[in-house]
Amino acid sequence: MISEQDQKELFEFEKPKKAFPGLRRILRFPSNTMGITLSMERVIFISIGILMIMVILYALGVEKGKSQARPPAIIVQKALPITAPKPRGALPPKIIQAPVPVRGQAVEAALPAAARPYTIIAGAFSGKAGAQAEVDRLRKEGLDTFSIQSDPYFLVCVGTYATREGAQKALPIVRQKHKDAYIKLK
Repeated sequence: MISEQDQKELFEFEKPKKAFPGLRRILRFPSNTMGITLSMERVIFISIGILMIMVILYALGVEKGKSQARPPAIIVQKALPITAPKPRGALPPKIIQAPVPVRGQAVEAALPAAARPYTIIAGAFSGKAGAQAEVDRLRKEGLDTFSIQSDPYFLVCVGTYATREGAQKALPIVRQKHKDAYIKLK
């Protein structure tokens, strides 16, 4: 049998393990000159503290750079025109708003098609025959309609508009017939 003493010789149970023995030798100052010794834990805590200070200084520098990069806010006030006082009893002029034309688009019709990039999509159909039937039905109701192919569907479009606001004005009229109608940029 192997004795207990022989086993201890094979495995070093009683000796503590030294972590980073070379680093301890570098960081340990002779006690007779300065009297300072640094343990591994202190070195780690000091390095974490230095790292945190560097991160804080970086964040402060970024914030300072942001504030310096912004141009100063300039407040411009428009001078109001001076008008003659209104005589007593005078009524303000009436503002007449023209109805929104859906068919024909009197103002926008004079523009070329390239200058009218907005349209209202009333519906999408999988077949050309279904889309054409819907175009014919909407034309009978007085709307300017056409269909375009957008693979794999045929889209039924109502009107062409130069601005999104113009299309927004006509959208409620189309939504009375098609609740899912929306504005699309061609």
